[in-house]
Amino acid sequence: MPPGHRAKEAELELSGELELGELGEADMGHAPAGQAHARLKELKGNGQALPTMLARFKELRKSKSKGKRKEKKEKREADCEERVRKAQAEPVRSEAERSVAVKGGSFVWLRGELLGRGSLGSVWKGTNRQTGQTMAVKEVIIDNLDDSDKDFSQSLQVEIDLYKQLQHPNIVSYLGNDRIKDRFYIYLEYMQGGSVSQVLHREGPMSEPLIACYAQQLLQGLNYLHTREPLILHRDIKGGNILVGEKRTVKLADFGCSKRSEETCQHTLRGSIPWMAPEVMNERAYGRKADVWSLGCVFIEMVTAQPCLGGSVGGEGR
Repeated sequence: MPPGHRAKEAELELSGELELGELGEADMGHAPAGQAHARLKELKGNGQALPTMLARFKELRKSKSKGKRKEKKEKREADCEERVRKAQAEPVRSEAERSVAVKGGSFVWLRGELLGRGSLGSVWKGTNRQTGQTMAVKEVIIDNLDDSDKDFSQSLQVEIDLYKQLQHPNIVSYLGNDRIKDRFYIYLEYMQGGSVSQVLHREGPMSEPLIACYAQQLLQGLNYLHTREPLILHRDIKGGNILVGEKRTVKLADFGCSKRSEETCQHTLRGSIPWMAPEVMNERAYGRKADVWSLGCVFIEMVTAQPCLGGSVGGEGR
């Protein structure tokens, strides 16, 4: 393309960017768009300066985009740290408090032992007072005056909506949910063996036949998620989110990070770092293979009783 044409093309593209009022930042700090238009007029006679200026603008826009992603990531981390602080500050309930039935719209139940505690709240062993059924109850505190808690409440609803649609032998069953004052309860199938990470902590590395048995079941559960329409990405597969039941059964659990989408690729950063696929960590497009990577990390965890990329066993305390 002749130099004159290149200059004209660059001029037109820059003029379009100026309509957005952004070029002033690229060439003149935070100068108003009107001053940037004046600057463009000065450059019209210089065929070399226009393409250079356009390149500088594109570089700045790319840098700003990275900065916004970094800000969102830091906000998510800060929100998570605050939720961990709140969860840790929650007092351990006494025997007397646990003997009082919790009355919700779905169930009236008695609180049993504490099964786990993390950044999303606490998980209790519960007993349905009407039927005697044992269940796992996820309890989360929601502060309606806190904007981050409002967003979190929406993510809980996403988790519930996903659970309602899932029916597979290797996925933990959803039983119901309740909102009681500032508490949100999700009722789930109880798995008496605890998580894979807890089993590894108690008993050490697993045998090859047992790993093969668990692997087959987990792959069946993951295939079920990945063949839904639209597909479902778990996005947080790790030892702490795989539960063990009777007769050597295992089930995928905790869909708080999951995503159901028409798209085959996502860009949002979700999951636990020692089990996280490189493309997720680098915030590049990812899909089913990210879950497969995480599951491979779990198999290494089963063999060694240690996360393959460091961190605490099973990622407990998320």
